[in-house]
Amino acid sequence: MTGFARRRPGDATELISLPPGVAISTGQNRHNLVTRGGRLINFPGDWQAAWPARASVKAKWPRSAYDRAVTVVLHLMPLAAYTPEPGEWLRPASLDSEGFVHCTTDEQTLLAVANTYYRDADGPHIALEIDIGRLSAEVRFEAAAPGPPPGVAAEVPFPHVYGAIEYDAIVGMRYARRSVDGTYVGFERRPEIAERLDLLPHPEGGWFRRTWTSRESVQLKRGVRATATAILYLLPDGQTSHPHSVASQELWLWHGPGEVELTVDDSITTLGTPTNGNLPQVLVPEGALQSARARGDVLVSCVVSPGFDFADFRMY
Repeated sequence: MTGFARRRPGDATELISLPPGVAISTGQNRHNLVTRGGRLINFPGDWQAAWPARASVKAKWPRSAYDRAVTVVLHLMPLAAYTPEPGEWLRPASLDSEGFVHCTTDEQTLLAVANTYYRDADGPHIALEIDIGRLSAEVRFEAAAPGPPPGVAAEVPFPHVYGAIEYDAIVGMRYARRSVDGTYVGFERRPEIAERLDLLPHPEGGWFRRTWTSRESVQLKRGVRATATAILYLLPDGQTSHPHSVASQELWLWHGPGEVELTVDDSITTLGTPTNGNLPQVLVPEGALQSARARGDVLVSCVVSPGFDFADFRMY
């Protein structure tokens, strides 16, 4: 490779010579020069490569044994901000404000980061799994910026991506599970049924999505509530929901394919196909202590009246 061409309307073509040890990686709306020492030079979209687009020859900047062992990094972001479009690149806000994209190497470190900086953030969050071998941008393993969160040692390196992220470098997604007070307790891959039904992690365990809220409302001592609400709720095989109570009556409606053992105070009822002697629906009284255990992946609907509000929800 001997040059890099600049083409603009009305401008003459200009060439820049590339010295030995310098490689080029071209991508959508930008081009990167990567030097042997690891320095990355980003050119704006009006620079065009003098060879076919998407050519990729990347120099290998020096990396420690620790860095070389890491092939996938995690980036935390709001689910609502993840809107991949063909030909577009992911550009988190920190890329403009700090010059790089924050990432971590493992879930425990990510939990510390999330609970330190994002506990009060509204809405569902996700952790993108990014294959750094597919990135055009340089990845540097550096000290935490602005500093390590509580529980993370100062010598733990953080991967920083110095450029936009190609969507085809994103090889997976984990969904943040949070408690009612916003604490992050884990990041999980979404089961197939939850993926198909667009379900999100529930604080008690399992996956859910509200499907209906009554147009009518009622004034209670605890506040205004819809007269009724409904959710789809998936509990994967072998999992148990945390014991909890709801201030309203809750009707469980079984859909299958597995069965669910529903414990209400001191009694246990199995929801499943009636041909096996099970019940297709169970009513849980208001305030009762309840928990569920799945035998096989099981999907149910839960109808709450007066309508559900997390202010009326208690976990034990």
